Amino acid sequence: MAAAVAAAPWAEALVGRSGGVAGDVGRRRLRAAVAWLLAMAPAVFCLAPALHSGAPPAAFSPAPPPPSSRSGATGSEGMQRRSATVGALLAGFALGSEAVAPLPASANIDGIPDLSNLRTGRERYVTKIVAGYNELKTAGTIEDEWLKKKMPKMSKAMDLWGALMRQDLAPDKIMRHCQKNAVAFEKAAKTKDYDATMKAFDAYLEGLPAMGRGGSGKIDFSNPLMPPPN
Repeated sequence: MAAAVAAAPWAEALVGRSGGVAGDVGRRRLRAAVAWLLAMAPAVFCLAPALHSGAPPAAFSPAPPPPSSRSGATGSEGMQRRSATVGALLAGFALGSEAVAPLPASANIDGIPDLSNLRTGRERYVTKIVAGYNELKTAGTIEDEWLKKKMPKMSKAMDLWGALMRQDLAPDKIMRHCQKNAVAFEKAAKTKDYDATMKAFDAYLEGLPAMGRGGSGKIDFSNPLMPPPN
C-alpha cells in the first residue's frame, strides 16, 4: 500500500513542497488519507453492483487494513473501526434504495393500457379465446365437455381482453360494452343454443375497437398474437 501511495505524484503536489515541520506534517496526513481511501476501494467496488441493481448487498466484511507503521495495535484498530463505519453507511444506503420500487417495464405511466399491455394480453387471453372458438366451431354444437372445461376459460379471457380496451384510467363505456358482450356470450353458451352462442360471439368481436391507445383490439384468428392486418 505504501508503494501505491508513493506512486501517486499528485499527493505531493496537493501539499506542496514547502519545507519545515508544517510541510512534513501535511504530507504525512495526505499519505494517511490516500492510504485509507485506497483501503476502502475494494469495499466500494463490492457494493457497487448491489447499489446499481437495487438488491440488498451481501453482508459487509471490511478488508483488513494495511500494516500500520506505528508500533502496537492502535493504528490497526482505528482503521478497522473507520472501515466498518463506512461499510455500514454504504450498506444502509443500498438497503434504503429498495424503498423506491421501479415501475414495471410493461406498465403505462398513466395507467391506460398501451401497446405492451395489449401484446401481453394477446398472449394470455386472445390465445384462449381463439382456441375455445375453434373447438366450438369444429364441433358444430355445444358439447358438455367444452361447456365445462373450455367455455369458462374462454369467457374469462373475453372479459379480461375487454378490460384492456378502455381508453381512460377508469373503466369507460368501451370497456363496459366489451365485458357486457362477454357476459352475454357466456349466458348464451349455457343454454347450449349453438346459433345463439355464435351470434353472441360475433357481437363481442364487433364491439372490440379497431384502434385505441394500445393499438387495435380486433382478433386475427390466423395469428392470435398479432392484430389483423389492415
